[in-house]
Amino acid sequence: MHMDVTADVVVVGAGSAGLAAAVSAAGAGAEVVVVEKSGRTGGPYRINPASLGMFAVESWMQQELHVDLSREEAFRLLMDHSRWRTDARLVSTLVRHSGPTIAWFNSLGVHFDNVVPYYTGAKATWHIRHDPENPVIADVLTDRATELGARFLLNTLAQQLIVEDGRVVGVEVRAADGSTQRIGAAATVLTAGGFQGSPELIERYTGFVPGKDLFTFAMFTHPEHQGEGIRMAREAGAGEAPAMLETYIYLPDPWGGPGGTAPELSAFRQPNLLVNRHGRRFVAENIVANPADAANAVRRQPGSQAYMILSGSIADHYDRHGLDYQLYRLFHHRGALPDLAGQVGKAVDDGYPHLFRADTVAELAGRMGVPAAELEATVDTYNAACRAGVDGELFKPARYLRPIEPDGGLFAARFCIGSYGSSGGIPTDEHGRVLDAGQSPVPGLYASGRDANTLYGGTYPYIMSGAISGFSYTFGRLAGAHAAATARGER
Repeated sequence: MHMDVTADVVVVGAGSAGLAAAVSAAGAGAEVVVVEKSGRTGGPYRINPASLGMFAVESWMQQELHVDLSREEAFRLLMDHSRWRTDARLVSTLVRHSGPTIAWFNSLGVHFDNVVPYYTGAKATWHIRHDPENPVIADVLTDRATELGARFLLNTLAQQLIVEDGRVVGVEVRAADGSTQRIGAAATVLTAGGFQGSPELIERYTGFVPGKDLFTFAMFTHPEHQGEGIRMAREAGAGEAPAMLETYIYLPDPWGGPGGTAPELSAFRQPNLLVNRHGRRFVAENIVANPADAANAVRRQPGSQAYMILSGSIADHYDRHGLDYQLYRLFHHRGALPDLAGQVGKAVDDGYPHLFRADTVAELAGRMGVPAAELEATVDTYNAACRAGVDGELFKPARYLRPIEPDGGLFAARFCIGSYGSSGGIPTDEHGRVLDAGQSPVPGLYASGRDANTLYGGTYPYIMSGAISGFSYTFGRLAGAHAAATARGER
């Protein structure tokens, strides 16, 4: 079959996983072509805070900082998190090879400044870069791949894989001017970024309807991620793998943010009274320390929405004593919080529909659109628990039991479900080889990144900070090396 361009390895997508695969394959001596639909490399991680770092276990940095987390413990935490619904060999590969990925980055000139937990209660696995003088990781990888001879075809869309006798032998692409090319390769690596930008695929794979029960912070919309990698893999014989969104509770824009709310509304992301549309409690509110678990609880409520309620006295408590939780490592408030009444009042006056203020519970219920009698009963029961210091209904720890008193005003925020991105859809083995329905490798085809990340059993593991980028970089590196070996005939 005629090919317009030939290479040992072709990588589809130049995001985190694709760049790692390109550098790894080219470094192993393979001739590499990288196809990228946009006009630049790096994908959304170029502006996403995840570009600052990645998950790793037992890296040399953790050892120097005395981080007490072993590979075995990380493996068991991840497997217990998914209730063993995920491939143990994939999880083992991630935890065993993530530390060496940090050393690999160091060899390329990428250095990390610290190892921290991402959210309250997480493990210190997030290797981050704070120094503004550090180059963007995507630029370092792009430059290194280019130095090693990799060719980048930007503004070029991969349309379909080329299959001969059951083997993937390349990919057909379309350039911005509409012209098409056939790129032949011994191995093809799909790293197209998932389906976060496709409302149709989001609804098909997860049941969420964007704009109805799913809202996304602008940084995480990823409109370029249309699920092409998953589609092409299945057309070439790949089996199906679970697909999910990394969800969290979220106040829709413009008062949202990476941690769920704009930083000045951090008081709403604390363990205070949380009710559904019927005005009833449904969870111990300390669950908000884990945004994914909180999203799972809210997802079960009518309309996939819930209301956080607090009083002026609670806001004053946070102003004097600080927040219960810092919910996002890079965007938390230090020192005094802004005036909550003023912030909510401004939003309400501007016509923002998800924040509310009132002087009585009944008035607040009316503005929220929930039954006043039910909400008043809920507040009475909750306040009694606060006075007693015991939540006998849903067992929230006593230190978070603060009554909802009208002094200073009452405030509420209507939380919806937000998403950081998609994960999964393409089944792979520990080498990144795409698997068919019988779990045998599809010859010549690899995948990594969001297209192939099936490790979490439907709920993102916030306890393992940086897990998505850690998977992308580590499995991109491994898939690129294995693809290069396949091209040399060693596999």
